[in-house]
Amino acid sequence: MTDHNEPDAPQWDRGWEEHKRRQLVRLARLPFAQKLEWLEEAQRLGEFLVSQATRKNRDAHGGPDVGGSPPAK
Repeated sequence: MTDHNEPDAPQWDRGWEEHKRRQLVRLARLPFAQKLEWLEEAQRLGEFLVSQATRKNRDAHGGPDVGGSPPAK
């Protein structure tokens, strides 16, 4: 990718452990406000995904999703 002799040059992560370590370093360098912003966005995404799954479940079963067993016939 770049000259690997330069200490600040971007490099490809080598394997999962190296990727995980570099991610932790990158996250540790973020200011608290950016960490909080990322966490709030992740929460919104999670809530959206749950609502989509709930909607698909409701549409597939033809009724409101109440979280219990299917309606009695």
